[in-house]
Amino acid sequence: MVSRKVDFSVFYSLIKKRPILSMFGLLFTIPLLFLLIPFLILTSNINGNSTEVDYETLLKEGFQSKGVIESFETVYDVSIDNEHPTIITYTYVKENETKTDSYQTFAPNRIKKLNKGQEIEVKYSDKGSIIVGFPPYSFPIHIIGLVFVIFPLIGLPFLVILIIKIKKELYLYKKGVLNTGIILSISDNIGLMFTKYGNSVTVTYEYQGERGKTYIGKSRTITTDLPSEKVRNGDKIDILFLPTRPTKSCIWPEQIAKKKKWRSSPRYR
Repeated sequence: MVSRKVDFSVFYSLIKKRPILSMFGLLFTIPLLFLLIPFLILTSNINGNSTEVDYETLLKEGFQSKGVIESFETVYDVSIDNEHPTIITYTYVKENETKTDSYQTFAPNRIKKLNKGQEIEVKYSDKGSIIVGFPPYSFPIHIIGLVFVIFPLIGLPFLVILIIKIKKELYLYKKGVLNTGIILSISDNIGLMFTKYGNSVTVTYEYQGERGKTYIGKSRTITTDLPSEKVRNGDKIDILFLPTRPTKSCIWPEQIAKKKKWRSSPRYR
């Protein structure tokens, strides 16, 4: 049985032949997967000091108390117009007990007017507390998080199609049997704009399988895999196909075969 070695360079050559699928399928999904974990870690650290208390509800329904500011901490990981959120730590009296609480807020102009030890107005409930006039701030994860949803949704269909096409050709490269095809037509495929990346041709050809039955195949390839630069309709071309599944075929990758020292034999019949 035929068996040829296929490595990453062969896989990459198949990706290059499909620039649109690879650009949308890979660039819209793979980089985001690597960025997702750092993004989650960063946002969890930023929002770790946010409070889950409903500010508006507590402002209306919470119990009132006097508090004292203990400290300020600037969150430099987030910058809005060169201003940063601040974590305020404060104490307040709840049912004759002194409680300590803190949360992140973004009110730079009002923060500048506060001092350590200054008295503040606090509203509290069983769920937590807030400083009146200083609503909690949390990083808008949901807005940026849309990028991690929308882009993969766009890229995933392209990625699936790319994998299906590459998987088929990789199997043909490994197990396909050499056969002779007759070129029916050739059409150019333009690569990415302003580059030669992905330039290729699509060749339609016919070939014979079991019991002399004729099949029509179509394969995308680079021009250097063609018999000559002046190849035309009616010329012969080497192809790979599966005798057990004769509708599956592709053009013999001449350049890859030379680099990998694949044998061009045995040939079908």
